[in-house]
Amino acid sequence: MSAADTALRLEPRNASAQATVAYGALYYEWNLPKAEQAFLRALEFGPNTAIGHQWYANYLTVAQRWDEAEREFETALRLDPSASVRHATAIWVQYLRGDDTRAIATFERVAQFDSTYAVTYQWGAKPLLATGRIPEAITALEWAVTLSKRGALFVTDLAAAKALAGDYAAARQLLEEVLADAQVPAYEVAKVHLALRDKTEAIRCLQLAFEARAHSMVLLRIDRQLAPLHGEPEYEALARRVGI
Repeated sequence: MSAADTALRLEPRNASAQATVAYGALYYEWNLPKAEQAFLRALEFGPNTAIGHQWYANYLTVAQRWDEAEREFETALRLDPSASVRHATAIWVQYLRGDDTRAIATFERVAQFDSTYAVTYQWGAKPLLATGRIPEAITALEWAVTLSKRGALFVTDLAAAKALAGDYAAARQLLEEVLADAQVPAYEVAKVHLALRDKTEAIRCLQLAFEARAHSMVLLRIDRQLAPLHGEPEYEALARRVGI
C-alpha cells in the first residue's frame, strides 16, 4: 500500500493524499476514470490547493478537454503565481492543443518572468519547432541544456531539434550522450529516432517505455512530435494497451 493510500485510510478527506492517488492513477496506472474521480475529490477537500488544480489540468490536457485545462491552470497560477513550473506548463497545454502562436507568446512572456527555469525553454522550443523556427528552437534548447546541467530529457529534445534541422551528425552525437546515461528516457529517445526518420527504432523505444511504465506514455495521443507514427499498427496497438 502506498503512503497516500495509508494517509487516506487515516484521513479520508486528505486533499493532498487524494491528489497523489490521482497523479499515480494518471501517469503510472494510466487509469483516466480513476484519476478524474480522485482529482475531483482532492479539489473538493482542498479547493485552494494550487498543485491539485495543476495536476487536474494535466489530466484534462490528456483528456483533450482543452478549455477546462486552461481554466484549471489559470486557477493554479492565481493561487500560487510564484511557481515557475505553473507558468511554463501554460506553454505546454497551448502547444499540445495546437495553438502555437499563443504558446510562443506565452513562452516569450514567461522567459522574461524567469530566465533560469530550464523547462520554460524546453517547452517553449516545441511551438517554435512546429512553426518552422528551428534555429530559435535550438537556441532555446541549448540554453535549457545548460540550465539543466545537461539533463537527459533536455539533451534528447535538443538532439531531435538538431535532426529536424538536418544536422544528423550532431543529433546522433547528442543521442549517444543520452544512451550512455544510467537511466535512458526511452519515450523521449523515440522522438529523436523519429526526427532521424527511423520509425522502426522509434516504435521499439516506445515499446521499451511501455514496459518501463514511463509516465509520458499517457501523452501518446496528443504528443504532436509523434504524429508521424499515427496509423502505424504497432503504435496504435501501444496506445490501446495504455488505454487511451
